[in-house]
Amino acid sequence: MATSTVLKQTRPAPTPREIDALVETFEEVRDNAELADEAYQNASLELIDLVNKFGFVPAGAESSVRLQGAITVLTVTTGSSVTVKDSEVGKLKGAMDANKLSDLFSRMFTAHSKYKLVKGAATQLHVAQLPQRLADKLTQLYARCFDVKTKSPSLKVERLADAKKPRAKKGGH
Repeated sequence: MATSTVLKQTRPAPTPREIDALVETFEEVRDNAELADEAYQNASLELIDLVNKFGFVPAGAESSVRLQGAITVLTVTTGSSVTVKDSEVGKLKGAMDANKLSDLFSRMFTAHSKYKLVKGAATQLHVAQLPQRLADKLTQLYARCFDVKTKSPSLKVERLADAKKPRAKKGGH
């Protein structure tokens, strides 16, 4: 049986016009924020371009480029990430094992298992026809296998078909 949470009423419910006025304010703020974000991104790209064209590589920071103004210092750092290709590592491991180089391989890679929760997993222990004590023990262990984190609430605002309002265009027009 589903339960619902009743929110504590601190004021009377808004009228449809009050709701629409709040949505108008929300949409104006959202549109202004999107335009400001675009301006911020453009300014950031311009600074990155300046640093990359006229900057220098600081000593000991080969992945960075720096440009100095009278009162500011700009540093652009380009990061990288490494993705291990499991299938290729498996081939290398096989070749090293075949050549009795397992010790060398273990100095290069460690194995880590990664599990994903399968849809419907919660019902599997109930339908598995296990002895009760074993089922209880496995259920306890299963409950420790993951954390459930509550996400922030999201808001979706839609206009009724006959009340469509054009949104501000990115680019300032």
